[in-house]
Amino acid sequence: MKSHCIKTALLAAALAGALHASATPSAPAGEGGQPENDLKLVAASMPKYVLRGEKIKYYVQIVNNGSAPVTSVTAQWLKDGQAVAEETVSGLDVAPQQQGSFALGSFALDQEGDYDIALKISRVNGKEDERAEDNLSPTVRTYCRSKLEKRKTLLEFFSTEKCTACPSAHYAIDEALDGKDGLVEIGHHAGYKTDRYTIAESTAMEWFYRSGNTYAPAIMVDRNNVGGVFSSLFADNVPVVGATAENAQALYEESQSVPALVSVNMSASIDNRKLYLNVSGKQLLPIDTPDSVRLYVYLTEDSIYTGNQAGAGSSFYHRFSARKSLTPTWGEAIDVAGYSGDFSFYIPKTWNIANVRVVAFVANYNATDKNDCRVLNTEELRVSDAQNITGIGEHRPRDDAFWQLVSASGVVLDSGSGAEKLASSIARQGHGLLIIRTKDHAVKVFR
Repeated sequence: MKSHCIKTALLAAALAGALHASATPSAPAGEGGQPENDLKLVAASMPKYVLRGEKIKYYVQIVNNGSAPVTSVTAQWLKDGQAVAEETVSGLDVAPQQQGSFALGSFALDQEGDYDIALKISRVNGKEDERAEDNLSPTVRTYCRSKLEKRKTLLEFFSTEKCTACPSAHYAIDEALDGKDGLVEIGHHAGYKTDRYTIAESTAMEWFYRSGNTYAPAIMVDRNNVGGVFSSLFADNVPVVGATAENAQALYEESQSVPALVSVNMSASIDNRKLYLNVSGKQLLPIDTPDSVRLYVYLTEDSIYTGNQAGAGSSFYHRFSARKSLTPTWGEAIDVAGYSGDFSFYIPKTWNIANVRVVAFVANYNATDKNDCRVLNTEELRVSDAQNITGIGEHRPRDDAFWQLVSASGVVLDSGSGAEKLASSIARQGHGLLIIRTKDHAVKVFR
């Protein structure tokens, strides 16, 4: 099994914007010798979604191609091609032919709108850069809004009973993320062999690893590769990284810096152990690929006891294991502008229904690029919180039978055909007395 690690100092640098330096290949000298002040802007992490009036964090990576150490850098913000602000960062110490990074945090947009933003290095050590042609970042379309909805973060954990290192990784990550808001977990029994809890959809998720390099314990956070921010974590250039507390913490914080791009809403009802579920939502912010968005719906079970876990001595409790996918392996295509889907499933008696959750998430899907499948938002629902339906079992219309759902005051709330759609409609209604009308009957049900 392979493991990844990252130094705490590097995480602090990436998250807080402190300087770090590492060796980089020497830049060739130009004609007439090497210039004294010459920086190359290598990469810039630039947020796409920002709050009106709130200062924005930008992280910049540079290479010093000059002969003098870099002690200060002045950067400009270009809005729609025009310079609108600048900031000077001092106290740097980037030696010639070395790489460094710094953070910018003084710029804010004071009006809602969609803007094309770019960064430009304008001065080095207080002087003009002698080769300015490599000082401009790519332009990023930035969406400024007065309000942004908070997202939930999807943590997918690859772990099996045969993985000796997995229990300690679970414990470390659980401790690091304890109490974090908006964290939703799916445990895939894949990555290092399989076990009795492996489902086909979990094995298919091994596609996200670097080809030929599956291992456990491993994690994905929002199916995202943020190598531009955490270059050492993503050495394999895929969304899967080693399952360490440091990695999980860093990627959770990065995920939470991005708002919810779509909404995910769920309502559910239970008739005996038959679950009826509706998942709906809509686009909240502009996204790059609205035509390739998919909905994924899983059932997970937490705290599954086993006495066969490698590396755990004897007993171990599996976390949020993926038990059933209610959508195809790669989700269901949806119209992200507004979507709604109904699902049903009989929960086996071997599952502890008190520990069963529905996890629904919306993600982009690109069959040829595993780094273009980022999760846009996630939601979860405890099945034990679903409302019990009483009476529906006594009246289940045929698949082609027309019905109306009527309130106690006689208002028609919904209509359709078939038992499955009827159950889903009931699940979306409020508590109280409802009446099902068909051609031949009128039956009362209670939520």
